[in-house]
Amino acid sequence: MKDLAKSFIHVIPRSMLAIRHGMRESAREQFSVPQFRVLAQLWAQSQTNGELADHIGVSVPAMSRLVETLVRAGLVGRVPQSHDRRQVLLSLTEAGQKRFLSLQQTTQMVFKQKFSQLNADQKKKLAEGLSILEDLFT
Repeated sequence: MKDLAKSFIHVIPRSMLAIRHGMRESAREQFSVPQFRVLAQLWAQSQTNGELADHIGVSVPAMSRLVETLVRAGLVGRVPQSHDRRQVLLSLTEAGQKRFLSLQQTTQMVFKQKFSQLNADQKKKLAEGLSILEDLFT
């Protein structure tokens, strides 16, 4: 039997790269890569400007400019924190959620096409494996 840890480390990053590539391709005409990355981070959870800058690897002032563009487009909203008014939490607006969901659905269609090449037994094994991974990592 293969070394599962070695196979996992090899396959999962390639899978994630394919997902990111698919979503970026879908978003290319609508967003820059940094804008898309901000939307993806905020889809996962609301964050402060500093947290976003840290995750994406840009300066806080650069992130502020990037976020301002998305706020003006109506995709990101700012929520001042009651415990510290200097802290502002950024989150996707309803329009931002819809736009990001649309990108996800487009990417899912790409993977549906890819998975359609598998036979029934392979699909079943893949579904079982994904279920096991989900259980391991949640």
